[in-house]
Amino acid sequence: PHDAMPYQRENRFMNQPSKSVALHIGAHKTATTHLQRSFLMQNEALIRAGVRYYGPDSLRTSGRGIADLFGLTGGGTTSGRSPVEQRDFMLKDGHRLVLSEENFIGVLHDREGRINAPLYPRAQERVAALAEAVDAGPIDVLVGVRNPASFLVSAYGQALMGGHQISFDAYFRMTRWARFIGPDWSHGCVAFQMSGGSPSGDSRNTVGGAIKFVRR
Repeated sequence: PHDAMPYQRENRFMNQPSKSVALHIGAHKTATTHLQRSFLMQNEALIRAGVRYYGPDSLRTSGRGIADLFGLTGGGTTSGRSPVEQRDFMLKDGHRLVLSEENFIGVLHDREGRINAPLYPRAQERVAALAEAVDAGPIDVLVGVRNPASFLVSAYGQALMGGHQISFDAYFRMTRWARFIGPDWSHGCVAFQMSGGSPSGDSRNTVGGAIKFVRR
């Protein structure tokens, strides 16, 4: 039995799942907060399954953003670890790292309260930089899409909460709607291609499986 122990340890190591990373990038106003709260509520179950989840509650503190943790700003990581060491540190004893932060690819409104158009112009660049930094093969990118009409109403509500006290009609007119609802509406799909994902029609098994669209 004593002689068999090294083999048993090696066999357990060989059977461990490979390390992987999933990045949930929003988009804004697609029930991201609900999803993030659901992750937190099931955190213990996720840990038992080998999944380590990090969301806005930790990724929006000073020096703890995704770009800071993985050295994507050009100044090294804030922890002093290499990006791969940071990945393993966040994984602990797990095999699946899930990051959820819609602001990583950009913000929804400009300073005047208009919806940015194009929306998330640096999404492709930022997702590709993270995929290279974590060095875990193609990362899975999770993105939610929503009916543009209800999206606009929800975005208007966020603009009001952000201090932009304007009527809905004025908000609608100031949004470059033709540009936004055109090719920019599906701009996030580029990020899938950069990170090796393959978008499809609905959402199932988004933590442990392939990339999926989340439709509302």
